[in-house]
Amino acid sequence: MKVSKVAQSTARRIFRLCSKDGQVNEEHLRIAVTKLAEEKPRDYRGMLQALRRWLNLDGGWVVSSNDFCESWQPVFFTGG
Repeated sequence: MKVSKVAQSTARRIFRLCSKDGQVNEEHLRIAVTKLAEEKPRDYRGMLQALRRWLNLDGGWVVSSNDFCESWQPVFFTGG
């Protein structure tokens, strides 16, 4: 699905509102996504898709559609 320019710019604004000092505030993001899903403005699916893309570009923050990764540090196992 192609995302319109308006949806992209709206998603960028939401992303910037939910970010502070380079860190995404999970609570603000959850509130914004919930409002989008409840109100369903024009092209809300495009906004959500563009917002997900912004979060993926922000260092792999989103793992899948419902799972959030708290840290992007590699995990090493030592021993059995």
